[in-house]
Amino acid sequence: MTFCFRVLAVAFFMSPLALGAVVERIVAVVGERPILLSDVQRRARPFRVRMMASGANPQQMQQAEVQMQKELLQRLIDERLEELAAEKAKVSISREEVDAAIGNVATNARLTVADLLREAATQGLAEADYREELRRQLLEGRLFQLRGRGRPRASEVEARAAFEKWTKQPGNEQPVVRVALLALRAGVEGADGLAARTKAVEDRLAAGAGFCDLVKEFADDVSSHATCGDRGPQPASALLPAITKAVEGLSAGAVSAPFSAGDAVIFAKLIEPLRAPVFEDLREAMTDRAAQESADKQRKAWLLELRAGHFVDVRM
Repeated sequence: MTFCFRVLAVAFFMSPLALGAVVERIVAVVGERPILLSDVQRRARPFRVRMMASGANPQQMQQAEVQMQKELLQRLIDERLEELAAEKAKVSISREEVDAAIGNVATNARLTVADLLREAATQGLAEADYREELRRQLLEGRLFQLRGRGRPRASEVEARAAFEKWTKQPGNEQPVVRVALLALRAGVEGADGLAARTKAVEDRLAAGAGFCDLVKEFADDVSSHATCGDRGPQPASALLPAITKAVEGLSAGAVSAPFSAGDAVIFAKLIEPLRAPVFEDLREAMTDRAAQESADKQRKAWLLELRAGHFVDVRM
């Protein structure tokens, strides 16, 4: 999450330049390789999607766009430096490795690969862009391994410190909720078949069938079968609005009426109602967070070394 990942943590509107004719130009040079304005704008798509969805006014969006492009340019420079290091070390990432990484991300997120790619698309990342982002992450990891610096492991103390730091950030003190989901999607049988399966689940629930058994029998997301659709404790804001609305007023253990979310019909079971987050809820995520912070420090030091050994000219 930690998206699994940095990619699903890539932040996420219309650039002032995009409103008129875009004039291509070089915004930086790394070694002998140029970085173009279009490179920056292409990488900015997910950011624009999030900004537009946030309802920010035009002035706020313009200010955010300027800062965002500066930060993205620095990231592109870092990536070019890593590519140069990879070429020197004769390191590359195969398509099969990227496929495997996508599968791992989907499994960790308790999604199918198709659902994962659909979610990335809603955030402005086309499949090719998502695959490229994962390839860059894998390449960086491989280079770190060659330098004898694998992903650091975080201790319990470091994970708890990360949790305390996280809860003090605005918005992260929000309550958590635990739900299980049974999602049905129209397959080759079409809308009529989906309606029939939805009715079958409703009838079985009314007859007293267990939610877990129904997930294993009907859920299209095979990865949810092992967990009975349980998503684990998570911030309430992380749930789709339709799910939040569906479980409002339910008592623990109750199952909602079916509702639509995108192309799916979903049944939601409320396992635990809203409550304050505790470390045990997020132990794994906070351990990953602490390890990632340590890895980021190592990465920054390494990139400073790379910059010292290459020509970098920023023109934006």
